[in-house]
Amino acid sequence: MLQEDLLKAGPVPYSIVRATQFFEFIETVMSWTSDEHAVRLPAVLMQPIAADDVARAVADVSVGAPLRGTLDIAGPEVFALDELGRITLVARGDHRAVVTDDDAGLYAAASGDALVAGEGAVIAGTTYREWLAR
Repeated sequence: MLQEDLLKAGPVPYSIVRATQFFEFIETVMSWTSDEHAVRLPAVLMQPIAADDVARAVADVSVGAPLRGTLDIAGPEVFALDELGRITLVARGDHRAVVTDDDAGLYAAASGDALVAGEGAVIAGTTYREWLAR
């Protein structure tokens, strides 16, 4: 946020693209609170997005006129993180259980809709299940 504030206060025209959590990091997030039997995840809400969708948005913005503002982008679905864990494990053929633990991992510190896109965000088209099936 400090870097964004510096850009906004300066004389150079700018564009900021801000994205929600990437699909590509979900399994890493799960690994932080996993063992051979279970994955412990909080039920915090998040609206993840495919990195490909973010790259497309950045490319589109970079060839246009400076926004002199911020473009927020997010995936098309809102999930509880523990639900994303279950979806991911099923897709990967992993039979471990997901245990909802609202104190587990770094994302336990997020509350409410802190990880969900705000009003006016551009919603990308790739769903999590579509991305998992690739």
